[in-house]
Amino acid sequence: MELLGTIRQIGIFMICAQAVLHFKPSAKYEKYLKLLISVMVLVQLLVPLLRFFSSDGEAFFNWRIQEIGGNMEQEMAQLQIENSIREETILKEMEEKVKTQIGKIASEHELSVCYIGLDTAETPAKWTVYVKEQAARSDISIHIDKIGAVSEVSALEKGEEENAEKNNKLQMLSNEIEQELGIRREEIEVIWYE
Repeated sequence: MELLGTIRQIGIFMICAQAVLHFKPSAKYEKYLKLLISVMVLVQLLVPLLRFFSSDGEAFFNWRIQEIGGNMEQEMAQLQIENSIREETILKEMEEKVKTQIGKIASEHELSVCYIGLDTAETPAKWTVYVKEQAARSDISIHIDKIGAVSEVSALEKGEEENAEKNNKLQMLSNEIEQELGIRREEIEVIWYE
């Protein structure tokens, strides 16, 4: 009767083990899970044999299984830490490349980048870019053709024209970033730094 109970227990365990393998978090854990399941099936087969031969063997065997299980848990934790470190490194490298490219694109529009940041808390992740006019170069000479009547333009109209020009530059910069880097509009925000 104990043999039938053991066979039933192993059968139920195998069904549950297959379900765990099917719903594993990642393919890289499959070999560890299969090893663990194999050890557990082996234990379920050996425990009745050990009971038959000696009662002390079962306690030793259970202790060894717990030790092996603890070692496997440590290895899994170490693997997760290594994977998170790799992901962070890759993200930083990608972020630096994107920052360099955005800086080049901005300089083509006579803008300088003050700050570039990536907010990964949002879904999708969002780039924030602050730009301003490049500092005037000292090699530019001033040329005056004629002195004539100066038309009076109100400060308000001049401010509106400057804002329209700034918005146009920001729009052009956003378009080029989207085209060259493949960053969608909802994933980037270009802001004028005052």
